[in-house]
Amino acid sequence: NYVLPTGLPDAPPICLTFDKNQNLLLGSGRITGETVGGGLWRSTDQGNNWSLVGTNLNGLDTLNVSSVITKNDTIFVGAMPGIFKSTDNGVNWILCGLNNINIWSLAINDNGHIFAGTYSKGIYLSTNNGDDWAEINQGLLDSSISSLTANAKGHVFAGTKQQGIFKSTDFGNHWMQINNGLTCTKILSIISNSHDQLYTGTDEDVFCSTDNGENWIKINSTELPYKVYTLAIDSCGFLYAGTDEGVFRSIKSTTQVKENDEVNLRSFSLSHNYPNPFNPVTNIEFRIAKFGFASLKVFNLLGEEVATVVSEELPPGTYKRQWDGSKFSSGVYFYRLQTKGFCETKKFVLIR
Repeated sequence: NYVLPTGLPDAPPICLTFDKNQNLLLGSGRITGETVGGGLWRSTDQGNNWSLVGTNLNGLDTLNVSSVITKNDTIFVGAMPGIFKSTDNGVNWILCGLNNINIWSLAINDNGHIFAGTYSKGIYLSTNNGDDWAEINQGLLDSSISSLTANAKGHVFAGTKQQGIFKSTDFGNHWMQINNGLTCTKILSIISNSHDQLYTGTDEDVFCSTDNGENWIKINSTELPYKVYTLAIDSCGFLYAGTDEGVFRSIKSTTQVKENDEVNLRSFSLSHNYPNPFNPVTNIEFRIAKFGFASLKVFNLLGEEVATVVSEELPPGTYKRQWDGSKFSSGVYFYRLQTKGFCETKKFVLIR
């Protein structure tokens, strides 16, 4: 990892995310104690330079901005007095909900549902763009929610102040604890990448899960000299970490594609496509061993997802699907089959 020059105030970064143009947004302040130069900041050059956002929000530049998410052209900010919303890229803001509640974290799923984690009051859900909110705390053992994230399957993950991580597979109606492998249950940050891999920063270490949170593995080999308050992943899979010492970015992408680098189970299989090379259509065959969600996606050489061929629940059986590359340029691509407990990647060549 390397540190990014920031020019940010003395207050540490508390939250990070990207807007629709892949500009980096950062909220700063102090969760407890005196606020020192907090607010919402934007960088258009991967963190080299920053500018303050939202000076028209009744003093947003001095608030503890503890969470930020984007939905199309709308920016949502969680702060000490509630949730604020801007529909003009941060020029003007309105207080849109949960007034006088200390908002610690925000997340949004693919359906546009917004989840808000609070200090001491659990989690709230809005299904109408922040106009109305409902409590969703069944199964939670800790009401202080430091971080939230949602993956492509619609599952939501909540990091808590003392009780580790909880997962919901039904839009927050029920929560289950998933701490297997965690050596510290004081969670500061959690994020999911496009391959549904999870990363979490605790009070001591950083952990990764490649099986939807069922198991966690520590990924830092030495003791960290700083706390990771927030994590964000850009469209290329690079991991950004907000710490006491500024913002760091990973050298390698978390979604870098490697051929056949995952678990290989005999009961599942992914066959070589045919024809290969192809122009512009090719066939992909695969075998599913048991009923469950399956995805078949195409990636370019940078590890960026460029197409989804399959994304659905499938019963056991052998399947054949076609991918039409007529909208893409010639080159090497990868296709990946992923189900619960199985993931395999193969290479194919498009010639136009």
